Amino acid sequence: MLQDQQDGEIRNQVKSRVNKLKREYEKNLSEKAKENPKAIWSYIKSKTKTKEGIVDFHLDQEDTKSDKTEDNSKKAKLLVEYFSSVFIKEPGGVVPPPTPVLVTNVMSNQKIKEEVVLKHLNALKIDKSPGMDKLHPRLLKEIAESLANPLCIIYNQSLESNTVPND
Repeated sequence: MLQDQQDGEIRNQVKSRVNKLKREYEKNLSEKAKENPKAIWSYIKSKTKTKEGIVDFHLDQEDTKSDKTEDNSKKAKLLVEYFSSVFIKEPGGVVPPPTPVLVTNVMSNQKIKEEVVLKHLNALKIDKSPGMDKLHPRLLKEIAESLANPLCIIYNQSLESNTVPND
C-alpha cells in the first residue's frame, strides 16, 4: 500500500515536471515565432493529427454491407447526391428584406470606466491565441495602461451613438 502511494506521488511529480517543461518550450516557441516561424509551424504540424484524402464510401448509403468505392469521382458524385438531398432549394428572384427588429431594452446612460477596461486588459491570458482583431493578448496586456483610455472613449461613444465602429 505504501509503495503504491509512493509510486503515485512520483508519477504526479514526473507528470507535473513534464507539463512544466512543455509549457516552457511552447512559450519559448511563441516568443521566437517572428524570428523562426518554421519552428513553430513544425511543432504545430507535429501536434495536429490529419488524415489524407476522403474515406471510402458505401455505394448504397442505406446498406453498410454494400461495396465501397475508392474512386474519387464516384465519391464526389455520392457527396453531391447526399448534400443535394439535404439542402432546400430556394426559389429564384429577389430575396425579401429582413424584418426589422424592435429594440425594447435600451442601454441608456451607461458609462464604462477606464479602471474597468484596464482590469479586463490586465486579466487577459497571454497564452491564448489572438482574437478576430489579430492582436495578441500579450501585446494588449503589456500596453494596457496606454490602451485603457482610448478604448474607454471608443466604448462610451459606441454606447452613446448606438453604433459599432467599423474596422
